[in-house]
Amino acid sequence: MVEDPSADAGAVLPGAPDPQGAGRFEEAGRARAERQGHPVDRMTPVSLLTHPKASSRLADNLTRGNMASVWVEPRTGALRCALPGATAGPLTLDDPALVETHLSDLPVVIADELAASRLRELTLAGSPGPASRRLLLGLTMPYSRQVIVATRLLAHRFHLPAGLDPLVFESWVQGFGWQASGRRNLLRAAVSLLCEGPPSMQVLAVMHVEERLLSLAATSSLEAALRAGDLLDVLTERWHLLLDTDPALADLSFSTGRVVPGIVTADDHELHVLAESCVWPAGEVVMMSFTDAESGARHASVPLLRAEPTPDGVVMTIANPRVGLTEGALVGLANPPVHGKFALPSTVYRWAGEQPWSDQQRHVPVDVLLAGAL
Repeated sequence: MVEDPSADAGAVLPGAPDPQGAGRFEEAGRARAERQGHPVDRMTPVSLLTHPKASSRLADNLTRGNMASVWVEPRTGALRCALPGATAGPLTLDDPALVETHLSDLPVVIADELAASRLRELTLAGSPGPASRRLLLGLTMPYSRQVIVATRLLAHRFHLPAGLDPLVFESWVQGFGWQASGRRNLLRAAVSLLCEGPPSMQVLAVMHVEERLLSLAATSSLEAALRAGDLLDVLTERWHLLLDTDPALADLSFSTGRVVPGIVTADDHELHVLAESCVWPAGEVVMMSFTDAESGARHASVPLLRAEPTPDGVVMTIANPRVGLTEGALVGLANPPVHGKFALPSTVYRWAGEQPWSDQQRHVPVDVLLAGAL
């Protein structure tokens, strides 16, 4: 007989996935930011762009502002680029050849999605070389610290006060009250902010995949493009895993159904987690996220030993990672499972409908194929 963790926990599981929950989460965060008069943390504070075990050269470039800055000039609508150490002022990017000439090996910080879209269109208008392919791949990725879309990462990391548009870089300038003169210095301020915070092993895992992915940019073969598509899937999974196992985003993850909430009882060898449902087969490895009273936010990769139905839900039994969980603790078990460093699984369980999704159905983005095959 499997022990029912709800008997002693005295806690109530969050309800079923709520289609309106994500909107309420964002509205509540933005209202809190408005009350405080400035952006507030949305994620658990971590550095999204630096880690001691990641590329030190790239980190040095980012922290010293040695990067190319790209934006759309509000008055003229021109796509502009400022290079480090340039004395002649910003360039107007109106020729695809300029991308290959000036954006070859520097980190690139792009103000917002409008500038990213314009840069993508310009790059695809030419014959992509290594720099152009690197840009196209970076713009396709949900996360990159080499091709940084500032508003994209800022909107993950912070709640902007209500009334300010998170898709517009000027809203972030207004929200944080940055006083630097010139768009290049404002973008440096954004990158410096995203570098702040303690290192995260979850972020490092995404960085490792990114390095492999962007290293393919120097190869103009169809094989490299297809491999880039594989790695893009892995990077996307790891990025979502980072978000889904962040305790600060637990309400959002529970409401979307990307994370199964559970109540814990523990012994020396096993944890028993009561949840409403279970989509993993025995032997799978899942990521558990929780908040420990002494150590704060923690994560653990745990093998699922068995799952058994009870009148109150499914009790999942997993190996005890010995992290000091207390009785009744609420944890999140996130999908997709944890895989090998660069391995791509043959099937990945998606929450929608709880149906396996074959990697043969994967859609490789057109600009990724163009980046590798042209």
